[in-house]
Amino acid sequence: MSARYRLHTCSYSEYRPGMGVGVRASLGTPRWIKRETPWPYVREIAPHGSYLNVPSLAEFYDRYLHQLETHGAARIGRRFAEIAAAHPGPEVVDLVLLCFEKLSKAGAECHRTFFARWWTEQTGEQVDELGAPPAQDALFDPGAAS
Repeated sequence: MSARYRLHTCSYSEYRPGMGVGVRASLGTPRWIKRETPWPYVREIAPHGSYLNVPSLAEFYDRYLHQLETHGAARIGRRFAEIAAAHPGPEVVDLVLLCFEKLSKAGAECHRTFFARWWTEQTGEQVDELGAPPAQDALFDPGAAS
């Protein structure tokens, strides 16, 4: 039987080990994290480097959404289950998807909020942000951009 998991998101700088298993959801890792630290990595949800500098947030969202749809919730979920199974302990393992953006900064936006919204739509499972609450102007509504 594979381990069950619950997903959360957070910035690297706000993450604390007591929150759960830190999972890298970014292309890079902060310099302050030791290279020998074995951070699980889910490349399927890390944004592809070729569209990090697209001209608009709407275009970024479209490309990132295509990436998620290409991999699909079932495949991504299997990856999460593998990570949870590798961490013995509680019956439900908290996985914290990490990237660089602190959402409390005005104008901040991040792929992890896109992912959380998509995951909830696909699975019905809520993904909570564990960092400071997002600034009101940081909330991008992809439906409004269409």
